[in-house]
Amino acid sequence: MTAAGEACAEVLLDLPARRAERRLTYRVPEALRPMIDVGTRVLVPLGPRQARGFVLGFQPCDQPGTRELREIQAIVDPRPCFSERMLELARWVADTTLATVLEAVHCLIPPDVLRRRDAARARSSAQDAARERGEREDVSAAPPQGAFPAIGVPTGQGAVPGAEAPTHLEPSIPTLLWGGADARREWILQATMTEIGRGGRALIIVPEIALIPDLRDRARALLGDRVVDLHSGMTGRARRVAWGRIVDREAGVVIGTRSALFAPLDRLRLIVLDEEQDTAYKADASPRYHGRDVALHRGMLERARVVLGSPAPSVETYAAIAAGQFECIRLPRAAAPPRVTLVDMRAERSRGARGLLSQPLLAAIRRHLRSGGRVALFVNRVGYARILFCQECGRAVRCRRCEVTMPYDGERRAIFCRICGRTNPAPEVCPGCGGAALRWIGAGTERVEEVIGRLFPAIRIARVDRETEREFAGIAGDFASGRTRIVVGTQLMLRARQLRPTLIGVVDADLPLYLPDFRAGERTLQQLRAVLSLADGGPADGGPAAEAVVQTRVPEHPAIAALRTGDDETMYRGELAVRRQFGYPPYTALASLIAAGPDRQAAQKLAAEAVDIVQRFGVEVLGPAPARDPGPRGGFRYHCLLRAADGDAVRAAGRAALTAAARGRRGRLTVEMDPQEIH
Repeated sequence: MTAAGEACAEVLLDLPARRAERRLTYRVPEALRPMIDVGTRVLVPLGPRQARGFVLGFQPCDQPGTRELREIQAIVDPRPCFSERMLELARWVADTTLATVLEAVHCLIPPDVLRRRDAARARSSAQDAARERGEREDVSAAPPQGAFPAIGVPTGQGAVPGAEAPTHLEPSIPTLLWGGADARREWILQATMTEIGRGGRALIIVPEIALIPDLRDRARALLGDRVVDLHSGMTGRARRVAWGRIVDREAGVVIGTRSALFAPLDRLRLIVLDEEQDTAYKADASPRYHGRDVALHRGMLERARVVLGSPAPSVETYAAIAAGQFECIRLPRAAAPPRVTLVDMRAERSRGARGLLSQPLLAAIRRHLRSGGRVALFVNRVGYARILFCQECGRAVRCRRCEVTMPYDGERRAIFCRICGRTNPAPEVCPGCGGAALRWIGAGTERVEEVIGRLFPAIRIARVDRETEREFAGIAGDFASGRTRIVVGTQLMLRARQLRPTLIGVVDADLPLYLPDFRAGERTLQQLRAVLSLADGGPADGGPAAEAVVQTRVPEHPAIAALRTGDDETMYRGELAVRRQFGYPPYTALASLIAAGPDRQAAQKLAAEAVDIVQRFGVEVLGPAPARDPGPRGGFRYHCLLRAADGDAVRAAGRAALTAAARGRRGRLTVEMDPQEIH
């Protein structure tokens, strides 16, 4: 609604200190009333200076005290920065993530779009007001007949066999596409074509920029230039052009990363969030929203179909399916998935083998090299602390209260729980089986590359990790062409679908299981499914059939066994049982509280004060414990978890702690709802 009659506007001031939110009421001059709407950015007086702000709403000017109000001086932009519906979404984001409305509003407008608008001169004359009103009416008008012609759903080779037709989805019920990347992509394109044919628009979200080009190119082959991408890797100019095309309804499909969830699409009828299990969907700066939650809430506001895609969904999504809150469409994992062999490293050890690579894996490498194949060896040690595991039973030392692994603290010469803070002396024997073969986990990519180099001196080998990230494009090209025959790498390998190895070797599949995190089981399955998918699709260029050899100490663990049996649901049911027993989501609400200070004493004091406040709300506190790292600003950090059956109680406790901490001068407190990583 525009300002009508003698109206006053509530203005959210856009000041640098976003945590100190200020909203003031201003009178709307008669000349500006036709062009000021919710979302309009305006110039207002603030003391002796001027400030910019966003209009949040209107009220009559006949209330007591309004005659003393100062007037809005000018508008900054020719059109509103956001709609009332998007403001409603921003308010919800702020409320659920403990952020300010200003922080959430900044998600609605990319910084480069605002900077470009700032370069334009503010307009305030009545003549300008009439012209700007006309421009805005053009944007909100219905599209001309035939602007989005009916387009049939692709059939034949592109259709997904056995899958429910996209036209049968109900907007009120979110849907999970559970299956392989190729099948999900074809289904998503079919659904997008259907909605465009009906005159709607579609938003497709992926976790990484590297996943956009293939999907965008396929969509453009069907829909032409009505498809735009939107992500942080674009230049400022390209982003502004894309934003303008979306606002002007020249684009019917937006493909982007997490930030594109706030793209200004009206008539939105389909929201797709692919790879919903990916942790990249959780924002690491305020507002710390989860992309999945924003997609679901925006879908509700827009009455749009919401589709989540995953090869191995999050446990929370699986629980929603089990409870009947989501629909589930099972799709094929791959047309020709690799044959999986699990190698029990306990049995290898009992036969006297002590090396990093088992005999079955070495035999497979030799076989594929002789047949002209290409080998990718996956190593993951990123983010792993020193964890003790037993070589006899394969189990790691865990906290009995929290059911997470306990890393070793060299300073205290003890193992400790990152969740509850409990500390114990490092055991000399396995608490599970009594065995004395306790060892530290892990071997890095350099070590594996060294071993492979000695065993295969005539073969060209490349390493893909953080140290070689800048060379990755060249490495991937050499591997695809056959010049490089073996690649040793971390999860960075997943960014290049063109690798197409004929053999995937997982050096240590158990590492994710040892993370001090209650999500370790699901993360293990998700990671391994992603790694093995590199070999999906069968042999390339007449090479040997695709194969995967997975080295593990616990082949019976449901997350590992599922790779061979295809029975993922046993793992999910087991995870839900453990989470119910120990009080983890989806059966409780969690928040992560981190107190940071310039020294240990300041951080401990801030943490203790925050814990005292949140406990008054009946919220359980696990910790505090030393955080895994000092954070980007250095200093010291203490971490604890807030837990309650009711999410509102956790949010109220977190807000109270943040309000109290804002009055202090030493240290910095952050509270994150639904944390995806244990700090």
